[in-house]
Amino acid sequence: MTFNAGTEIDPAQLRRTWRASLSIGTLSFAAPFLLVLLLCRFALGWSWDAADIGGIALSTTSVAVIWAVAVETGLARTALGQLLISATFVTDLGTVLALSVLFITPTWWLFPFVLLSGGLVLSMRTLESWFFARYGARVIEPELKGAFAALLVIMWLAERAHAQAVLPAFILGFALAPTLARHRELQSRFRVVSFALLTPFFFLRAGLNVSLGLVLSDLGLLGLLLIAKLGAKTAAVYPLARHYTPARAWPVSLLVHRSHVRDYREPDRPFAWGDHRRPALGARVRRGAFCGGTDRHRPTSVPTTPRHRQRGAGARTGNRRRLRTAGG
Repeated sequence: MTFNAGTEIDPAQLRRTWRASLSIGTLSFAAPFLLVLLLCRFALGWSWDAADIGGIALSTTSVAVIWAVAVETGLARTALGQLLISATFVTDLGTVLALSVLFITPTWWLFPFVLLSGGLVLSMRTLESWFFARYGARVIEPELKGAFAALLVIMWLAERAHAQAVLPAFILGFALAPTLARHRELQSRFRVVSFALLTPFFFLRAGLNVSLGLVLSDLGLLGLLLIAKLGAKTAAVYPLARHYTPARAWPVSLLVHRSHVRDYREPDRPFAWGDHRRPALGARVRRGAFCGGTDRHRPTSVPTTPRHRQRGAGARTGNRRRLRTAGG
């Protein structure tokens, strides 16, 4: 799923908005991590290791959820959606790095992991035109098999190195983003495999790691930690979101609540940075209510010709018929 999220990023758009993605993603990780860490250590009396785990766990934002919502609502093709995906990846990367630094001791496999991951990215990016020309558009789907084989190798090496495969998987998807942009059907097949097979097992495994007994016995503590996480994340990200995307500050700062994604959806026209000329959502709804529907869903029963012109046209037609009858 991280690989698929990387394929949604437009390299040209990322070059224009990398500062926003990096700053929003970094603060989205750092603010809740530090606040929850201090809260757990000094207010709740946890040990440093437990407080570190609490801060790391509550600092993340699932790139899988953001990618799924962005694709489903059409935001993945807009600048706002790509900003959300890239910023969320930066947040997840900060979580992975903090977890690796504080709790994981890498092995000597880290060097083969880095070298082979970089080699796979460069080779697949370099050979993609030759590969598609020779083996593309076949029933056996060699493109899908090649990409999944590369991801499995990266995951195996990451496990041996006691590292995480998130970064090379995202970079591999980002490197292949121009290729998949030219082959939309292949990108759709990747999405089908992810949504139909991988995503359900991802959330099923996450749910199996939750103890309902502990959740029900500590609802107050969970509520306190949730408020701390959401408050820190929103307070830290909102000023930057207000600066970079003034008209979309709340959806970016919340990263992302589903209802806000649907409210700010613009499927008919990509979002343009600094574009304040379009009416807000409420104005579009009010305009649609007064004219009998929105611009994209105008009722077919509404006549396109004014009534006085229809009456005038009917009168002229009747006069011509009477003249022809009198002349005959």
